[in-house]
Amino acid sequence: MIVAKNSPTNTVWHPVTGATHHFTNDLTNLNLKHDDYDGTEHIQVGNGAGLQITKTSSSILSSSSKSFVLQNLLPVLDITKNLLSVHQFCKDNNVYFEFHDYFFLIKNYLGNIVDKSPFNKGPLNNHH
Repeated sequence: MIVAKNSPTNTVWHPVTGATHHFTNDLTNLNLKHDDYDGTEHIQVGNGAGLQITKTSSSILSSSSKSFVLQNLLPVLDITKNLLSVHQFCKDNNVYFEFHDYFFLIKNYLGNIVDKSPFNKGPLNNHH
């Protein structure tokens, strides 16, 4: 699903296995802390462009069955989708992802399913 840039209700999060941080262009997704970023780093995207980081943040995402913490959330106004770092998400929530052809599962380390999300419906929803 492609989400329009700066969509006012951009609540779809797309899991990315190669991302080091979570990224959003929707500042309403930031609801735990919101600090100015004073570093010189940029986010490098697939076409080689460097996108500016203006803030650092964290937030909470909710599925139909559970709430999850998002640490290292970076608001980047020039991206078009909310990107979820699988590594960071698993680390922060003590879970792992299991990918299938049309959906993915989020499981705790006992092997219990804590969320199931179809790829084409928009995984987790932002919690306000």
